[in-house]
Amino acid sequence: MERIGSTWALSALAVSALFLGITARKPTMIPAKAEFLIQEGDDLIISCRGDGDIQFSFMDTPYHDLHWYYNIKFDENAGLHTFTRPNAVSEDTGWYACAYEGIEIKNDAQTIEHPDENITWIYVYVNSSSPFAQDALYDHSLIQFIGQKTGGSLVIPCRLNSPKKQSVSLRHYSRLNMRLSTQSFQYEPKIGFIKHNVSDSMSGTYLCHTSHRHHYSEASWHFPTMLTYEVLIGDLVEPMPPLIDKDEFRGLEWGQNHTFNCHSEDDVDELLRVEWKVPYTVPRERLRQIHNDEMQAAQLTLFNAQESDRGDYTCTKIKRYVKSSVTIHVEFHDPDVTYINVTASSGNGSFVTVAEKTTAIWNLSIDTYPKAYTVKWIGKDKLPIANSGKYLHTQSGTDNTFKIFHATIADIGVYTLRISTLNDTKDHNLELTVLAQPVVRIVNSVSYHTPGQPATFSCSATGSPLPNITWKYLEYPDFPSKTVSKYASVSEIRYETSRFFSFHILSHSTIRINATGDLTCRSCNVVGCSEAVEPIFVSDANGYFGVMDPGTVVEGDTINLTCGASAYNFTNNIAWEVNNSTEHERLSITNRTTKFTYQSILQISDVKKSDSGEYVCRAVNKDNHNTTAVSYELSVMDARVPSINDESTTNNTEIEIDLINDEHAKVRLTCFADGMPNPEVTWLKDGKPLIKHSEQYAISQNNSELYIKYFRGSADGGNYSCQAKNRVGTIERYMNIIITVEQSNYEIIWISLVCVLSAILAALLIYTTLKVKRAKHLKKEFRRMALSELDQRPSEDSVNDEDELISNNQESPRDRLIGM
Repeated sequence: MERIGSTWALSALAVSALFLGITARKPTMIPAKAEFLIQEGDDLIISCRGDGDIQFSFMDTPYHDLHWYYNIKFDENAGLHTFTRPNAVSEDTGWYACAYEGIEIKNDAQTIEHPDENITWIYVYVNSSSPFAQDALYDHSLIQFIGQKTGGSLVIPCRLNSPKKQSVSLRHYSRLNMRLSTQSFQYEPKIGFIKHNVSDSMSGTYLCHTSHRHHYSEASWHFPTMLTYEVLIGDLVEPMPPLIDKDEFRGLEWGQNHTFNCHSEDDVDELLRVEWKVPYTVPRERLRQIHNDEMQAAQLTLFNAQESDRGDYTCTKIKRYVKSSVTIHVEFHDPDVTYINVTASSGNGSFVTVAEKTTAIWNLSIDTYPKAYTVKWIGKDKLPIANSGKYLHTQSGTDNTFKIFHATIADIGVYTLRISTLNDTKDHNLELTVLAQPVVRIVNSVSYHTPGQPATFSCSATGSPLPNITWKYLEYPDFPSKTVSKYASVSEIRYETSRFFSFHILSHSTIRINATGDLTCRSCNVVGCSEAVEPIFVSDANGYFGVMDPGTVVEGDTINLTCGASAYNFTNNIAWEVNNSTEHERLSITNRTTKFTYQSILQISDVKKSDSGEYVCRAVNKDNHNTTAVSYELSVMDARVPSINDESTTNNTEIEIDLINDEHAKVRLTCFADGMPNPEVTWLKDGKPLIKHSEQYAISQNNSELYIKYFRGSADGGNYSCQAKNRVGTIERYMNIIITVEQSNYEIIWISLVCVLSAILAALLIYTTLKVKRAKHLKKEFRRMALSELDQRPSEDSVNDEDELISNNQESPRDRLIGM
């Protein structure tokens, strides 16, 4: 086990070492040295070999246009990437590096450290007549501007283009032209003068110079032996990037000449420079750059563009101490291929989610070939959208902005952009989601409910995402006091969602109302919660103040007209006003008080047609003591004896039920009765009432139908009648049902055949039994006679013979007979 453990440990170490080796790997550079020297005009050639894609880096210094002159080639057979700078000049002196793609290389005039963990470095000297690595363009007025933050490290990049030791000095002048000490600066020949942790007092002019001059043959002409640097230490504000016309980069075709412009809108009196950088794959001979420092602009022309010229084109603005750039990716296309490309220029692209009542914005780039295109914005309803106070579409070249102001959940959905060119049309969808807190309300609610009865309530909620709904009912048994309270149970909850509006939900709840209370419907989603609260009152009258309907009133009835006023809203001062000619001996008024209402009950006995009319009840309001009246219109109907209409199946006829052919016969009888008062209908069989719900019979809720589920025999036949009766009279109709149970001749024949066959089978069984018994009797008698004969045999059969038979395992005749 220890050996196995050691093996695993060694393997793990090997894998770890291999992994570290891979992560720390870097390309091999040729020449494999820390530095080398070439002469001005020679080709600068550096090669790197590795097992992946390799990138090269050279020092990024102001006004250094090396990017116009180099190229990179890859020899697949040798696995070698080669960087070539033809006709090198002294300003090409500096650090060069190669590394695998994806590794960041920092390599500019302010870079001090050159880590070599993943990067291979080399320093190149390009010796020339001028001593400095920076080209002063033979002009003493050239000034390099350097900006640095307070506390950072400052580099005065005064470097020589030869490894030969020369004396280099640095002088510092403040704004007051006072010479300051530079002894604290450290000099590194491959970097320059270095000062760490700088302060704003180190701002000013720095002069770097050598100890001797180099002369041409003409005495009046000499190379500069001094470089000037203006340094600013402090908070540096990055300038606005230069401006380019993005439309110039659209629809670029192969084989054509293309011109790109870049400029700055800064103050023209301020010193700055604008320049282009292009992919190294573009040959210099097909490029032309024109600088216009007065206009702060640079123009780039690309001749005979090729598909391989694609890449990032960068315009940089160098403004004294800081610089800023803008980069655009350029593609060159086959002029015979048209296209419509839609991309997100900012934000969430085509899918936008906003809060309710804010603005939804889509920023899209629409690039087409041919360049000219139109955009039609189409709404969810498939109708075009025009600019208005609600919608706005702006277009500038390829940049398009679409806005929906004050977005609500009604705006949620998919919108369409129909983009058209001369050759093609393409639809692009914009999807909007609006997050909205629920809006909730209780709908179709009745404020007063009968105590002890279940009531159904409905609650509507709208929100995005779709919210949920919960119910609560808080009862106050001692209302109007709310000191004592309890929650009632919700017996049933049902939900409905809309087929047409996906952010609306309707909930129905059933609650048994026993006391006055507060009904709460609460709806929540991820945005928040909302609730609606509605007071619910209990009344054992018709609402908070009303007359309970006595129903149909027929001449001769005795009726009670009950006027009830809610005890929460009214005093006990409640009374009926009777102004018609009703005989007072048939009329009485009584008052009573319940837990919930004050009631006045008007009773009219033996109602007559003349009692029809308006009856008024008045009550005094508890809050303002005003009198409130409610009226009831009494309509007295004529009395009519019951009648049964002709659509009823009880029509005094008879029907026959044949149980032989239809043993599952069922019958439904109807009896539609009318009369005033409404008659009571009773079902009878042979004059005796039927039980309403039994195993054999079912009677409908209003007694208008009788359903006979089955018939067992002739006893279920008879006279089935319905009787309609009110206090005016009685009417009865019947249906006589005859049950047929006689057997047919065919069935009798079959029964006879079955009986005959049964008799034959019984006779055969008896015969077989007797025969078997007789055979057994004969066998027994034969054995008895044989044994008797053996007992009478002569005695010459000796015992020895018998023993011999036994010894030979042979059975004697007697034994065989006995075994029978």
